[in-house]
Amino acid sequence: MEKLISRGGAFLLAVYLLLAGLWPVGAAAEQALTGRWTHLKGKDLDSRDDYALSYTLDHRQELTEVMNLRGSLRYSRQWREQGYTEGVDPSLRFDVNNDLFLLDIQGSAGEQRNEYEVGRSRRNWGVNWSSAWQERWLPRLRLSHARDYAFDHHTIRRMDTTGERSRAGVSWDLRLFQVHYNINRNLNRNKVTLGETTTTNQLARFETAGQFWDRRLSLGFSQQYTQNRNETVTAVGAGGFALIRQNIAQVLSGRDDTPLVTDDDELVSTPLLIDGDLESPAGIYTDGIDTPPLNIAVRMDQRRVDQLFLYTEEDAAGLSGSFVVDLYVSPNGTDYTRLVTNLPFNYDATERRFEFDLGGLSQQWLKLVVTTSPLPRVDFTEIEAYERVTSADAFVAREERPESYLSDLNLAYRFSSTLGFTYNISLESGDYASGQEFDRRNQIAQLRWVPNGRVSSSLGFSENSEEIEGNPESVNRQYSARVGMAPLPTMDMSLGLSRSERYEESELQSTNHEAGLYTTAALYPDLDANLDLTWARFEQEEVDQVRDSLGSRLGLTARLVPRLTADLIVDYRHQRAAQDSEALDSTLTLNWRVSDLLSFMSSAGKKWQEWEPTQESLLLRMTMAPTDTIQFSLSYQYNEDTETTNRYSVNGSWAIDRLLTFQANASYTERGEVSDWQARTQLTARFAGR
Repeated sequence: MEKLISRGGAFLLAVYLLLAGLWPVGAAAEQALTGRWTHLKGKDLDSRDDYALSYTLDHRQELTEVMNLRGSLRYSRQWREQGYTEGVDPSLRFDVNNDLFLLDIQGSAGEQRNEYEVGRSRRNWGVNWSSAWQERWLPRLRLSHARDYAFDHHTIRRMDTTGERSRAGVSWDLRLFQVHYNINRNLNRNKVTLGETTTTNQLARFETAGQFWDRRLSLGFSQQYTQNRNETVTAVGAGGFALIRQNIAQVLSGRDDTPLVTDDDELVSTPLLIDGDLESPAGIYTDGIDTPPLNIAVRMDQRRVDQLFLYTEEDAAGLSGSFVVDLYVSPNGTDYTRLVTNLPFNYDATERRFEFDLGGLSQQWLKLVVTTSPLPRVDFTEIEAYERVTSADAFVAREERPESYLSDLNLAYRFSSTLGFTYNISLESGDYASGQEFDRRNQIAQLRWVPNGRVSSSLGFSENSEEIEGNPESVNRQYSARVGMAPLPTMDMSLGLSRSERYEESELQSTNHEAGLYTTAALYPDLDANLDLTWARFEQEEVDQVRDSLGSRLGLTARLVPRLTADLIVDYRHQRAAQDSEALDSTLTLNWRVSDLLSFMSSAGKKWQEWEPTQESLLLRMTMAPTDTIQFSLSYQYNEDTETTNRYSVNGSWAIDRLLTFQANASYTERGEVSDWQARTQLTARFAGR
């Protein structure tokens, strides 16, 4: 039978136990024992029971005033239908903190054994050093180095990876200016696939700032250089091609019903989708309600992408046929073009991932939009991009060395206590990993006048230009004016005007004029309102197209009684173009806190297009806490667009005592003639002491 602890893990565990035994009696120690039982049952799921037990021991010892030693030991065992999983994870950490430097040395190991497959091992250690002196004229230094190993226990290993990370940095404050330099080097080897990746990132930055003329004038300047060198060696597979991992610079996600235009606040950064963890959910999911649809956008910086892999937490092979995904591309992350409707894909059940074949796209942004999804919840964990390279050789070597230069100047001048001017310009040039060179220029200026506390005004100008090799130069300019006033102590008003222009190769492509009047007021002590009136005209020069848009948004917030509030939002949009269109959205939300033990929430919404209803939604929720230890909620969700969806759910928790906690949740969903239900219960026991 396979040993639970390999020799390396046993050695580290022995060192840990030896040090724990030698530590003085006064050393701080904590331990915890946790047990958990989970029962899961669903419509298409067989009844399943999972059991888990974990024990954790933490030691902390202050050796001297500047030296500390810490260690931990974690043992875990989990029983599932396919068998049990057992693991031991010891770790040690030693740190020194004095007036000259900070030193941190740490190491950990992990051993895992499964009854249904071979075990796995991991090792890692690292050293971090940084200066701590406070002398102004001395530079601040940072150094670190770490290594990690991971492998399985197959006779012929199927997983065997090593990693090495080195970092160095210096920051020097010379009063008149500051300089910074950082260099990072990461080396990853896969001894199974014979692949190797070396990444070296360098950043050098010079910055200075000052105030002059009795602080009326503020000036700031910075110059930055970055280089990201990436060297990869990838083995060619049996099909005669190699998949080369492409770096994803940024990933955004969210629910957006206007995927052709993405505003700044509609999608949020989701770094958990590119953190390398294929097991843990990244916080985004589908559950059959696709209005608005889920959007996942990745910034590729013109890198060629042949395949996108989207990983799921659980095997979704049986549900993959219910997904419909569209593909969008964009040069700037704001204006998108739908490239493919119902993008074909394959689902790999072994790897638990969707595989999208894009056919070799080189774009700044790619976006997947999930327009249809199955009723059961599907959580996503990671997204990866690959280039497919055909070769007759055994290996494919690739080297990328993108670099950029960024200059930034900012200026602010205060003419008087009520009048001020600000200006910022940044120039960036460099090249992408694809070899394409780029140049960007961004500038923004604003003149602001605030004569008193009730009136404010501003004039603004901004310009963004970008030229990418092989693409036409694009320039966007905007002119704006804004006046804000408070005619009454209970009312604020703001009037805004703007003109936007878009050029390609110095030729005007389109103009956009916008005007808006925004008002907020406290009508009564318990009634607040806001009213937004907007007008916009879009003119596209090439096709001589003009589109006018009128919009209004009314919001009311009322406290009907001390514990009951109501929110009403009505949004109207009228577009005049070759084909006129009108849309109306309304949402009414009520929150009633009956007492500290009972509360109700209801939200109803309806949408009309051309005065024909297109969507209705309803959410009802009751939350109750009959005792200090028991809480539960009941909810009902209704949604009707192309199909009708009903979802019923209940969630509850019971702190039986300070050691035992019981949790339960269940849901039932039906859409058309399809239904799904799932129930989960969990009992957790936790014992902790010193």
